[in-house]
Amino acid sequence: MAGHLKPPAPGWRVLGLSLALVLVAHAIGLGWLALQWQTPAVLKPMLAPVLTRQIKLEAPVEITKPVPARVETARQATKSVATEPEPETATPPQITPTVAETQPDPSPTSTVAALPVPAASAPDFSSSGSVTIPPFAARAEMLARWPLDTRLSYVLQGNYRGPLSGDAQVLWQREADRYQVQVEIKLGWIASVVMTSQGRVGLQGLFPLAYDEKLPGVHRTVLLGEEQLTLGDGQQQPRPARVQDTASQFVELTWRFLSGQIPLEQGAIVHYPMARPGGVDEWVYDVVGQETLNTRFGAVPAWHLLPRPLAKPRGPITAEMWFAPSLQYLPVRIKMNLGDGAYVDLLIDKVEQASIAR
Repeated sequence: MAGHLKPPAPGWRVLGLSLALVLVAHAIGLGWLALQWQTPAVLKPMLAPVLTRQIKLEAPVEITKPVPARVETARQATKSVATEPEPETATPPQITPTVAETQPDPSPTSTVAALPVPAASAPDFSSSGSVTIPPFAARAEMLARWPLDTRLSYVLQGNYRGPLSGDAQVLWQREADRYQVQVEIKLGWIASVVMTSQGRVGLQGLFPLAYDEKLPGVHRTVLLGEEQLTLGDGQQQPRPARVQDTASQFVELTWRFLSGQIPLEQGAIVHYPMARPGGVDEWVYDVVGQETLNTRFGAVPAWHLLPRPLAKPRGPITAEMWFAPSLQYLPVRIKMNLGDGAYVDLLIDKVEQASIAR
């Protein structure tokens, strides 16, 4: 009769119930995955930066090694009691790059030349680590020397059981003396890798406090305390001086080159301890020479850093890096060798930067 529907057969009821259970299970699983991929409590996310300018190629900045603070202090003391003025040639060396714009341009397509660097002398970065200039002045000058918020975008190519393609980004942010570096590598829809470093900007460079990495199916952290490191498996060990992590190293090296601590020249050696979830190793790079890279910016001269084999390797992964003086000494190419002929090669595509510091 019209208006009377037959009740669904038992089989359909079972099928409907099964479908509902599957949907609920999927929802629970997706919720669990979302929780796993949230930023853990050890990190304090920074606000997204406002990037309004794109960097363009400029003539390399002539870098001279900063005058040690103790030498400058002694010089000022001598000058105050001298009967004759100090000759002009005794003035501390200054870094004076050319700036393409003298007035900020709010346009999102505006460009800016190499980062302006203050003329005052930098704190002493000698091996002893002693700093004799007033701490506040040293901190203010040191903060002024770091890049503004910057995002580097790369085109990715490589090979892992076949050709790879994708893109990657390195995002540097600083709020007063806090920093965050995030490296994100996307292999199309297949997988993504996110590495995040947070900490303080110290007198001798970046001072990481937490490192977090998310790989497909893996989420690990390293806590870098003032005196102790806590690795991914919970083991603790003393914190080495000037230790870096997988994400912070790129910005730390840019700063060392830009500030003149390390001369970029053939035969130079760059080294630092690097903390990863599996342990801490001393990484040593040789500056093997300058090469010209073909990029969207055109031909970009860049210094090639080649890693030496680790004393106790924790796997086949190594990273070669190329830093360009004409692009604020930023890493314009990063090649990660994964072993057995597999690799991921990142080549610079775009560099965006904020107009003012936060």
